[in-house]
Amino acid sequence: MPLVLLLVGIVLLSTAILGTTSQLVTLLRGDFTGQNNFTVWLIAIAFIGGVGYIPGFRPLANMFFVLLILVILLANQKNGHGGFFAQFMDAVKNTTTNAPATASQAANASPATMQQLNVFPLTVSPVISGSFLNG
Repeated sequence: MPLVLLLVGIVLLSTAILGTTSQLVTLLRGDFTGQNNFTVWLIAIAFIGGVGYIPGFRPLANMFFVLLILVILLANQKNGHGGFFAQFMDAVKNTTTNAPATASQAANASPATMQQLNVFPLTVSPVISGSFLNG
């Protein structure tokens, strides 16, 4: 549970820094409202998790969790978008890559353009103190 809260905090902090919290809220709202939402899957996960707390039913609950994960991954959606693997293959087929910047583009570009061309990768300069060097 602490790991989940840490991940949620990191996501919220990064969206706040990037200024994309409205996009995150829109995506989450779309996941839990409207047609083909995630609420049914959440109820199923909560129910199976609750059954797993009963000592004799824990192995059965684990088997149902495996089955639930398989159904989520392999199910074909009713809205025509396909299941996980169909969407994954569509995403792989439709990827585009940016060509790396040439030397002439980098020489004639402004600093802002150079960042867009990924000429300057993000680097972190370490600060070495005297106490670190002495032992």
